[in-house]
Amino acid sequence: MLKRVSIFLIFIIGLTIVMANIYKDAGLHVAAHFGQYDQVMELLKDPNINVDERDKFGGTVLNAAIWQDDIRIIKALVEYGFDINARGTETGFTPLHDAVKAENKEALIYLLEQGADPHIKDNQNMDAMEFAREEEATKYIAILEPYYNAK
Repeated sequence: MLKRVSIFLIFIIGLTIVMANIYKDAGLHVAAHFGQYDQVMELLKDPNINVDERDKFGGTVLNAAIWQDDIRIIKALVEYGFDINARGTETGFTPLHDAVKAENKEALIYLLEQGADPHIKDNQNMDAMEFAREEEATKYIAILEPYYNAK
């Protein structure tokens, strides 16, 4: 039993170190990534919060939030002013690209309803629709289509 607890603690410590390295110790990125709504809301009270802060891979807090299932965090970030069309510096992914990759249907629909641009290209020159096609994400293609064809 003690051996299992020790292995678990080593795993948690290792995961914490990895996440801190990815997110440069940015508490808001970590809280958003792990779906910690109350912590996100508390951190958003800071008047000096940088809505353009990037993680190690160039992603915004909104990009990180897409990877969890609490839509309240995504809505709070959008309402706070985080850019729904911000491109990650490493991949060029927008939150729409991430929503397709993360298979986060609710986030994809919400972002599109808020005016996210499905035509923005990533660093591989693919917009969200092209990316969904490459990922063979049929249900996301159907969601994107009306917004994609509207322009």
